[in-house]
Amino acid sequence: MCGRFKRHSKFWDCIFEILSMTAPAPDISGDDEIRPTDLYPIIGARPEGYAVKSARWSLIPRSHVGPVKAFKLTTFNARIETAATSNVFATPWRKRHCLVSADAFWEWSGDKGHKQKWQITRADNHPLMFAGLWDRAETADGPVTSLTILTRPAGEDMAPIHTREPVILHPDQWRDWLDLASIADLSQPAPVGTVRALTVTTSGSLL
Repeated sequence: MCGRFKRHSKFWDCIFEILSMTAPAPDISGDDEIRPTDLYPIIGARPEGYAVKSARWSLIPRSHVGPVKAFKLTTFNARIETAATSNVFATPWRKRHCLVSADAFWEWSGDKGHKQKWQITRADNHPLMFAGLWDRAETADGPVTSLTILTRPAGEDMAPIHTREPVILHPDQWRDWLDLASIADLSQPAPVGTVRALTVTTSGSLL
């Protein structure tokens, strides 16, 4: 959790305006369903300001210098409760925050063999913005910039589907997150009414 999300296709101009960014919108072509190890555009902070960069979803820490395939840990998500003390996530938690935008994410509920797929969006139809961490490793395969999405205990909207939810940031929190400023109650579940879940049929359509 969150192991699949839908490529963000709208509102890049609005995001750039909120962050006072002047760069062109990133390339949003490709498969709508983003999976761990896929490349995806994220927003991070640089000395000259905020910028978009492409990153691999599943974080490889700076300490890893072997081949990418030799890094076996599952790191597409990081628990916000333990990120600050994790060997993998502690340095990015202190130094390298990012924003990960999405139109939706998918989750599954139910017993094995009878799983129900759910598409989760913001209830107000605005884009989702996940709190992420990034790092850059000089691996045996070359430099790799990568990311993880933070998760927290599920709120009332998500609890019937899963015990965890991605950390969703509101626009007035974006700059603070990128600037490594403290944000109160970020580890607390999202308030009721933040997200909306719709069932997805086996054919991929929504019910």
